[in-house]
Amino acid sequence: MRMLKNLLSPRGLRTKRVEPDPDRVVPLAVCLYETDDAYHVVGDAPGVERDGVELIADGSRLTIRAAVAGEEVNGYQPLLTEYGARRMERVVTLPEEIDLEHAQASLHDGSLHVVLPRTHRNQARRIPVARDNDH
Repeated sequence: MRMLKNLLSPRGLRTKRVEPDPDRVVPLAVCLYETDDAYHVVGDAPGVERDGVELIADGSRLTIRAAVAGEEVNGYQPLLTEYGARRMERVVTLPEEIDLEHAQASLHDGSLHVVLPRTHRNQARRIPVARDNDH
């Protein structure tokens, strides 16, 4: 018990106050999955609100940017801040172009889910051969 009191007392607490760097960009952790019809990007974005997410798709690249606003707790003096205001970013390159018109994204409890349908442009298809008098 005495050891716990020492850890919790101001003298026993060994921390260095470091302010978060608002310009620092940290990698956004993602997983990439595929189905026959789409790619699914699932990102871990704790504390991010819908307005703090920016998704930019270009050809076969998806850029994800997310920002978390710092949170102040009234009446408390922070001694150690390991999370707070931060920016996250990840660029995902997909093996083929995606259908941007039908792309969707959702954010639920800090989990970002982006669905990027495949274009199916390069999908094999049968080409009919016209008769001599059809052209």
